[in-house]
Amino acid sequence: MGKHIKNKNSFLFLFYPESSGAYSAFAVDFGQATSGNTKYKAERMAGDLLNILVDLEEYTYLKDDKNRKKHWEVDPDELYYEFTGDSLSEEDRKGVYYKYIYPRAYYIKE
Repeated sequence: MGKHIKNKNSFLFLFYPESSGAYSAFAVDFGQATSGNTKYKAERMAGDLLNILVDLEEYTYLKDDKNRKKHWEVDPDELYYEFTGDSLSEEDRKGVYYKYIYPRAYYIKE
């Protein structure tokens, strides 16, 4: 039996801490990125980004979760290189994490 994500309406993001304390968020299946100046804000920005991308015609194939990558299929180092052209150092790898995000609009109070 294959592995499945719990909620078929969520999409994989990898989050990378920046030296400033901010986080970059990479939408694995969409080839898009966003960020936030805290972990919380980066996750909320990921939801906002998905809210826009999920309805675009070029991504309709992703409505079927079988067409989406799962966290065990993605190498964080390779993904970072794809998005940035840079390599992760050992120190940079320590705070990298993944999360499945739902497409929704968030409002962040400053």
